[in-house]
Amino acid sequence: MGGAGMEFFPAEWLSLELGAKFRYLTHLLTNFREGRDIVGSGAGQLDLPKSITEVYAGLTFYLGGKRECPPLTCEASGDPMSGAPSLAVRFNGSASGGCPGYTYSWDFGDGGSSSDQSPSHTYQKAGNYTAELKVTDSKGNDCEKDISSIMVGCPQLICTASANPTSGEAPLTIQFNASASGGCPPYTYNWEIGEGGSSSEQNPSHLIEKEGNYTARLTVTDSKGNSCQKNVSYETSAEFIPTPEKPVVLHGVKFEFDKSRLTVKADSLLDLVATSLKRRPDVKVEVVGHCDWIGSEAYNQKLSLLRAEAVRDYLIRNGVKAENLTFTGYGETKPMADNKTAEGRALNRRVELHRIQ
Repeated sequence: MGGAGMEFFPAEWLSLELGAKFRYLTHLLTNFREGRDIVGSGAGQLDLPKSITEVYAGLTFYLGGKRECPPLTCEASGDPMSGAPSLAVRFNGSASGGCPGYTYSWDFGDGGSSSDQSPSHTYQKAGNYTAELKVTDSKGNDCEKDISSIMVGCPQLICTASANPTSGEAPLTIQFNASASGGCPPYTYNWEIGEGGSSSEQNPSHLIEKEGNYTARLTVTDSKGNSCQKNVSYETSAEFIPTPEKPVVLHGVKFEFDKSRLTVKADSLLDLVATSLKRRPDVKVEVVGHCDWIGSEAYNQKLSLLRAEAVRDYLIRNGVKAENLTFTGYGETKPMADNKTAEGRALNRRVELHRIQ
């Protein structure tokens, strides 16, 4: 025996059944043996059709109440969740349980809506939005999900500014470089450069003709009017060539405390001095060391001499002809400021270049 059937629910309180059954008589699992037929009218036979097919239909009424649906659940998502205005967000909704089918209702939080399951929506104005999804099944059950913190706007605008080189002898050509990120591109650049120069290029170069300390200001502006400012400082110096009437005082040349060893910061200034002297091989100079009055006079005399020698040796190592350089020290005997104050003593600890030819 076999069969198949279906059950339909046209209403919660009613079901319709349709099906078919098929029966076929056989010797298997019976006591009919030794040639006796299972079908016939003689003794020991069954007077039945050998095969039977039945078709049936039925109605069932449920009187105990409504047929219950499982709980309806839903999910909602969006991508991307942040960006500049004209932000296109792809939404996706899903549902399970309840009594299918489902209907979808989206409220995007800016006045827009959709009945698609997975719609796309474009946010034109800056702001923070919450999108809401409502799913309803065929029996009126509903489920709601929110997608909060959809941020439409420009991220923080960040900029950087640099100059190369940041020091040298005038006239000096400096290459400026700018970069920007965040905000709402495209960007515009505005440089205010020393000596009254300016540029709207992202990476301009500029010739600094005069000696001085300068600060260049970069302003970056994005398409929404957000701006970012950065400063970069640089300096130019005159040639370090003394005249017979006026020595060059190298206040930027410093030594380790109570020693004749140059500090790292002194190297950059002495590199410029070496460059100047190499350009003028006709000039001969004497390197002169001075000290403040802390310590004995004999000790300060020796220390000033060793410091002058250290500067002379550095210049020779960097290409200045040795025959163009001599050195001496005056200890504490020639102060240029009051030794009673810390500021005055700092000025007295110095190295000078004197022209001898």
